[in-house]
Amino acid sequence: TTYVPGFAGKLEKFSAAVSAPATTASKLSTLNLEILTVDLTGGSLALTSANMTPLGAVVNATAITALNSFTATDSFSIEAASTTAFIEGEINLIIVGSVLSA
Repeated sequence: TTYVPGFAGKLEKFSAAVSAPATTASKLSTLNLEILTVDLTGGSLALTSANMTPLGAVVNATAITALNSFTATDSFSIEAASTTAFIEGEINLIIVGSVLSA
């Protein structure tokens, strides 16, 4: 799924907030953001069963350092890699951005 925000900006930070803890050991997934089909430099969000608990925990991605600017017509999406089957747990994804002035 892609999202077009309709304004020019920069993606600044990517995080996950635990809304239902994971309880099964040895599960993982790595998420990253893409603008169009290009991965941002940095912004890798490593989710594991160990860091997806307790309720309310916030897991931050690595620092986003480049390739994070978008135009009003660009789309961005979330990509998953190295995923093992989580059978429980929930997160809310937090994407922080800034608007670029014209």
